[in-house]
Amino acid sequence: MEKQKIWIWNALGMVIFSIILFFVNLPAYNANPIAPPTPTLINPNVEIEFSFLSAKESLELAISENTEDSSSLFQYGLILSITEPDRASGFLDKASELDPSLISDALKIITALQTSSFAEQEEYRLIQIGQALGSIGDWNLAKEAFNIAVQTNPEYAESWAYLGMSEMQLGLDAKKSLETALQLDPLSISANIFYAEYLASQDNAQEGLPYLHIALELDPENIALKYQSGEYYAKMGNLMTAFDVYDALLLETPDEFETLYQMANFSIAYEYQIQKIGLPAAREALALSPNNTETLILLGRAYSQLGNPMMGQKLISQALQKDPENINALYYLGIINISLGNSQEAKSYFERITTLTDNQTFIDQINEIINNYLP
Repeated sequence: MEKQKIWIWNALGMVIFSIILFFVNLPAYNANPIAPPTPTLINPNVEIEFSFLSAKESLELAISENTEDSSSLFQYGLILSITEPDRASGFLDKASELDPSLISDALKIITALQTSSFAEQEEYRLIQIGQALGSIGDWNLAKEAFNIAVQTNPEYAESWAYLGMSEMQLGLDAKKSLETALQLDPLSISANIFYAEYLASQDNAQEGLPYLHIALELDPENIALKYQSGEYYAKMGNLMTAFDVYDALLLETPDEFETLYQMANFSIAYEYQIQKIGLPAAREALALSPNNTETLILLGRAYSQLGNPMMGQKLISQALQKDPENINALYYLGIINISLGNSQEAKSYFERITTLTDNQTFIDQINEIINNYLP
């Protein structure tokens, strides 16, 4: 297979794995905000099926048969964080005592439970819980939390915005949810950003620009949105403007790990002056955070794209050793092994990915790689 085809999949993978930021802002523009087109409002009283309730019953049965089943206890605690928050922490605590590998994720949910207990409205609590569930990668349950938030108060735009965001994470069509959010509150930062991201994912980045402008004007100082703006311009194919965004951020914070990482990520993902920009930035970022697995992956990709796949494989394998379920590491090791002609090894990496993600669109794309290039 031609090398170019391999790195087309590389770029596709980077887009797929780009994180949808929860609260985001971009650098201010000199122009006035542009009014976006008026989206079509869907029926806010839409009935939603809560399929996870059947899973709750199955977990209750499993726990009654084995009270030391850490996996069932943990999953049950996650569901209770949505439906019965006062009971959730006990199950999460017990699960993490039985299996210390669950401590980090359990702590995130328990912290969200404590914080959200002060929420004045139920939909506010559900959004905080949904965000926490998303942060540990459980987008199916996060979506259910946002679903219930929508039913609790169909007029609250943020519930619809986060429902749409979770739908994007799962590879579902988020258009109706996001358009409803914008109809309810045209000045919602999250709704504008998520809708711009949705349009970009549909190859309509230019149509998303008015929504991006609104978010920029609403909150121009948020550093996370400044990073997002660079990625957005890159998706539009305006690589020079994207570089200018990251370069300006580097001038402001030259020793900031995240800024170096974002610059390297942009350069490597879009093959923009990797030798001059991406490789040095990735090295500097790794020096600032030597144990960061994503930076190891990024540096490995840089070497691979510069014609040294063996060094790339070595670095990304180190990342996989640190985090055996890292989907980025598995994906790029699969890509590198295709380029090296190691079909069976590549296939094993891709097959592992399909067991670790809920995003059906991405699973379909992985299966397409397997079927087309790894018979």
